[in-house]
Amino acid sequence: MVKKIAFFMSVVLLSACGAVKTMIVDFDDPKIVAESVSVNKDKFKKMVMYEAPFLPSEAGDKVKMRAWKWVERDKWVYQVYAFDTYKSQTFRNYDRAYDDQGNRLDTTLVDKDVQSCKADEGCHYAEHITINLPRDYLEKKIEGGFSFKISGSGEEQVFVVPGSYIDGFLSVAK
Repeated sequence: MVKKIAFFMSVVLLSACGAVKTMIVDFDDPKIVAESVSVNKDKFKKMVMYEAPFLPSEAGDKVKMRAWKWVERDKWVYQVYAFDTYKSQTFRNYDRAYDDQGNRLDTTLVDKDVQSCKADEGCHYAEHITINLPRDYLEKKIEGGFSFKISGSGEEQVFVVPGSYIDGFLSVAK
């Protein structure tokens, strides 16, 4: 009897695994981007956090949009979060960013990590950067998107945020 129950449970579990679908996000479709935005409410801080998935990148660098709304004050903060990985002899120490129009953006270096090191190759580093952007700035970028360059004491890195991604995110974070 125990073997029959165990067999039945195995069949049910395996059937359920086959029914699970992996969601592939089409970043060119604002509706699909909107459906992939996570919304988390914090009843203690009386705020809501909105977070879009990371945009894909061939180099391993990542960028995503996120926002917070403080319910009682009706205050919003919108951010672009960039994660840059690179091989170097030292950190790049990112401390500023500029958009494709030459505007300096409100940038904060959140974290930096040494991911691995080899004496003959140098190290693999990662730096996490946030850029605060007003909603009206983002709304203007729905048509065509925007790119930005982060800079520091080392090299620079360019990221692209498509308009469809911005459109889908803002349709939820409102």
